[in-house]
Amino acid sequence: MPPVRPSRRRFLRCGAALTLAAALPPLADNATDRLAAAWMGADAGAGPRFADADVLSAQAGRFDAVLVPAYAAALLLLAGRARRLTGSGWPGRAHDPAGAYTLPYRLTQAALVYRTPPARPSLDDLFAPGALWPDYGRLSLGLALLRNGRPPDDAHTGHLARAARDLAQARPRLVADPAAALASGAGEVALTLVDLAAPPAAAHLPAEGRLVLEFDWVITANARAPERTEARLRTTLAQRPAAFRPMPPGSWTLAPLPASARPAWTRAWAEVRTLARH
Repeated sequence: MPPVRPSRRRFLRCGAALTLAAALPPLADNATDRLAAAWMGADAGAGPRFADADVLSAQAGRFDAVLVPAYAAALLLLAGRARRLTGSGWPGRAHDPAGAYTLPYRLTQAALVYRTPPARPSLDDLFAPGALWPDYGRLSLGLALLRNGRPPDDAHTGHLARAARDLAQARPRLVADPAAALASGAGEVALTLVDLAAPPAAAHLPAEGRLVLEFDWVITANARAPERTEARLRTTLAQRPAAFRPMPPGSWTLAPLPASARPAWTRAWAEVRTLARH
């Protein structure tokens, strides 16, 4: 089954949000922007951090800006929870064709990181007991679906149940930052997200599960000082040349889940979390 390409119709349905705060320069006036993070990495800035992006998505209104994957940005736009940018953006992307609401920050891909790399890395390695997985249902179940040859946001209850059963039986260890847990001595293999602009040499990008997520900054509709927050984010983006690039050929991405599919996804992830190690 060929990958489903990002399209405006596919994105503009409904979904959940993932937020991320980057390491930002201090503001000259010492004002504080409200930023949140749901990112598995050491580069998250000040503010609360969430292991599961969907938990944070419901609280996006508490913050001045959120860094979300494209499928979540589409939901914020449709719900009127995003503020239009004052400056120019990056047009031509399915979820924000005019580039009027989102500031693309980075393109990431799901990757495997090993303590001792095998001769032939495989997604099957993640299904060994004790493998380190992110405590985030959309990403983890999405990759389990890809392993079974299904789209990463499949709404078919039978396909989703099989993916959840495979993952639950593997008894994964769910953590906020799998790569950091691996570095600290836990486990033998970890699933993480890596920046495609500068992927670590030790990261294995599985061809059979090429799951790519674009992350965008979105100024929320209730931001206290939106112009200041936007200026701060643009300063950060200026320090990251070539931060935005097209998705690699043959890649999958996550699209918003239709409302009818959400209960099944919630049940499937609850099953995994019940049997997983934390």
